[in-house]
Amino acid sequence: SPDRCPDLCDEYATRDSRVRGIHQPNRGSAAAVIEGVRVSHGCYIGFVDSDDRIDPGMFADMMAEVWKQHADIVQCGLRRFGSASSSDLATPLETLVYQDGAVRLELVPQLLTFFQYDNPVILPARWNKVFQRDLLVRNIGYCDTRIRLGGSPKYNVTSSLDASKVVCLNRCYYNYRVHEASMTQSSKKGLWPQNRLLFAAIARACSDKAEGLEQYAYRYFNYMTLLTIIDYGKTPKSYTELLSAVRTVLRDNPAADSMR
Repeated sequence: SPDRCPDLCDEYATRDSRVRGIHQPNRGSAAAVIEGVRVSHGCYIGFVDSDDRIDPGMFADMMAEVWKQHADIVQCGLRRFGSASSSDLATPLETLVYQDGAVRLELVPQLLTFFQYDNPVILPARWNKVFQRDLLVRNIGYCDTRIRLGGSPKYNVTSSLDASKVVCLNRCYYNYRVHEASMTQSSKKGLWPQNRLLFAAIARACSDKAEGLEQYAYRYFNYMTLLTIIDYGKTPKSYTELLSAVRTVLRDNPAADSMR
């Protein structure tokens, strides 16, 4: 970081023994997350992005649900803020519990097809959840550090495939900031190669852990392919250049057979 963030992290570490400052060359958020998981000591891990907020008591309440349900993963709802279209997501009418076979047969398919729902109950984001640490450590091998955009599904899918119980709370605790300058809202240079890497990681996890789920990895990739094409329209291009770029994406698509 070019500002005082490294100094501030070290300052907090001197105040509270639970805080550790980790300094490494900037290799993207994926490498930072993996390093954080590796050096962590707790039994459960949660993530908060730097421009978001969480409600007081979020992790206390979610950990209470962990102990009550003996859950491997607990998800809460999220609240969008910072734009005119703020809304709540992933808040079912009642708390949902997915256990054993239902995790693979119901929850993981929903993770990979969340875009098919107006108000999805399950989100592939990593930051509105707490994970049993062992699940993340066990699946670090699927987390390609070259994936810098939209990488959350690789944590959720791989960890969920190894989970015995996942609980989805019907309460919003996580506040997700929406603004035009964010990575998720602005045009994303190199999105197509990133999508291919992400698809490869998810498809490999599905193939290794749950035969038959690859079809949902293809559906997710087709969704990301559409986002790539839309993203091309955000940058100035001639019609010929745009058409050529779209054709390249459609031709160079490992999920092409599933789109027919």
